[in-house]
Amino acid sequence: MNELITIIVALLVPVVVVAVIKIMGNGKQREIKRLPSHVGIVFEDGAEMKSAFVSEVIKWVRQHGVSVLSVYHSRGLSEEVVASIAASGNQVFKASEEVSAAVANDTNKVKVIVLSHRDGRVIPSSFEPCDRLPALKPFSDPELLIIFGNSKSIYGYPPWYLSLTELRFHSPTVSSYSPAALHADLLHYSDTKVLKGV
Repeated sequence: MNELITIIVALLVPVVVVAVIKIMGNGKQREIKRLPSHVGIVFEDGAEMKSAFVSEVIKWVRQHGVSVLSVYHSRGLSEEVVASIAASGNQVFKASEEVSAAVANDTNKVKVIVLSHRDGRVIPSSFEPCDRLPALKPFSDPELLIIFGNSKSIYGYPPWYLSLTELRFHSPTVSSYSPAALHADLLHYSDTKVLKGV
């Protein structure tokens, strides 16, 4: 019986190795043809918000050349998480905060926009129709939104910021997310065909 298992394993190993090499492209990562300038990450209510994880994602997106990262949790980010992000030299903004064009255009640092459920509400100051929704100006809307949760939901992320946004869903266990997973999300975004009107 052991000899049979050994023979089966010996036959399967080369097949698996060849398949992995084909998938990995001979050990080279596929080139990302089109990068988003703004990536958003969303955490469901039950997901852990660890400052170390957010700081890692900031490093990963910076390595890919992404200049804006929005981070959404319905309860918002704790002061500890925000302080940790700012301490590592990143610029942190609230969605409602005014930002100068000079700061917005600075490509040396990742701009981190902190969002919570409060940013998803529009409360007009009068009973007149609201002709303008709040904006993340001067930043663009996120082109890629990475969502950590158990269901296919945006968990309260303000929907008017998602006009042409590619959504990618992952489990709420952020420890399983890695630079390779971000690369795969960016490849998926890059490969997605964008159809625009005439």
